[in-house]
Amino acid sequence: LMYAGRLINLLVWLTLVYLAIKITPIHKWVFTLLALMPMTLAQAASLSADSFTIAISFLTIATILKYTFQTTKIGKKQIIALLLLTITLTLSKTGYFLILLLLLIIPQENFGNKMRKIVVLLSTLLTAITITGLWDYLLKIATPISTINQAQNNTVTHILIDPIHFTNILINTITSNFTFYLNSFVGCFGWLNSPLPLFMVFGYLSVLILVSLLDKNQLKIKTKQKIITMIPFSIISFLIFLAIYTTWGQISAYLIGGVQGRYFIPIAPMFFLIFYNNREKIVLKGKKINLSPKNLPLFIIIILSIYLSFSIFQIVTRFYMI
Repeated sequence: LMYAGRLINLLVWLTLVYLAIKITPIHKWVFTLLALMPMTLAQAASLSADSFTIAISFLTIATILKYTFQTTKIGKKQIIALLLLTITLTLSKTGYFLILLLLLIIPQENFGNKMRKIVVLLSTLLTAITITGLWDYLLKIATPISTINQAQNNTVTHILIDPIHFTNILINTITSNFTFYLNSFVGCFGWLNSPLPLFMVFGYLSVLILVSLLDKNQLKIKTKQKIITMIPFSIISFLIFLAIYTTWGQISAYLIGGVQGRYFIPIAPMFFLIFYNNREKIVLKGKKINLSPKNLPLFIIIILSIYLSFSIFQIVTRFYMI
């Protein structure tokens, strides 16, 4: 049953991510690199809810990007599709429904007029809030009140009374565990005790940024749209730390324990959009550098082959060899 569940999780993930890469009009190679990242694949074939969350988040972001750059108006079928994505995204992991704020980057002419855009945006957000409220209500009926509820009440009250103290805890947590977050974002297997070498982690992140700069077409993203993109990314990132703290944290704690880099994979495509550009060449110290390399796909395939082969080797030697 366990392996059947993992297999189905992988097949569903594969289908949704394939659709996301297919329909996104930009950053197809960035989506591919994020999807085939060692940590992403490890979650894709697990029984974790992260498998579906990553896939449905990628598909939602890709759909919104498609609506942003399409030349025709958004029709009823597309709005229904968006509402279905809203429901499934909300039910996978609640906080990620804020990805829907990315709808703000869609030009109002794609909706027909400003009022229609507002109606669609409010409809998706209200649908997400309603689903969240209904799910929480069902959970309260199905599960008795535990000590976790009391801990939540204590930490939330403490944040409201002393937000500066929580801010210090948040800063200490990020600065102290930043390397771990990067490691568990790119590749950290098992019980978080088999990470990829740090130089490989920074190497993969560098490749992601590089490909974000090079993976482009004739479509343009305005600076305003990039700023709007960072709003849901920043809010969700903050809520990840807040949710962990209010669920498991102690008021006397110096750090927020339990946050992992893999929690940021579902929203990663939004972050790398800030590097998207339309320049064919840049001038650096008097030299022209080509930003449209012909061998980009081959380069990405080689990088993925190296990283995934090493990951398989590390997993086999760590868990299957004495």
